[in-house]
Amino acid sequence: MSRIDRILEGALGLAFLAAGMLKVLDPAEFALSLAKLRLLPAILVGAAAILLPWVEIVSGLAILATRRYREAATFLILGLLAIFTAVILAGMLRGTTGACGCFGSGIAFLNRPEVGLARNLVLIAACSVLVARRRKPTSRSEPASTA
Repeated sequence: MSRIDRILEGALGLAFLAAGMLKVLDPAEFALSLAKLRLLPAILVGAAAILLPWVEIVSGLAILATRRYREAATFLILGLLAIFTAVILAGMLRGTTGACGCFGSGIAFLNRPEVGLARNLVLIAACSVLVARRRKPTSRSEPASTA
């Protein structure tokens, strides 16, 4: 594992750990942010506001602290980022996006939709680099001799 891999994993892990922890501190505010997006049925908003931060925390810890689960955590983070980016884009297109609540309620700049979109694209690029670097090269076998 290279230094670049560890730096990218550290950035991803810390981002998800911080985002999850800030949401855990104020789940009601995060639930309000989710409700304002109007993408989930009202009955699911509370459950999502409680469960999603813990998924972020666990995935952040897994990519930072375990060798065994790093690859799975990378794919989980990539999937979460794809969903989060789609949610931000949908909100922007519908005009329903205020603060996304991505980093709790205390850091207004990081919760602006355009900042969230740019941040997610950078984090998706980091995940993609990790996935590409971890792929095992396939060997090209020579065709069998017909002799």
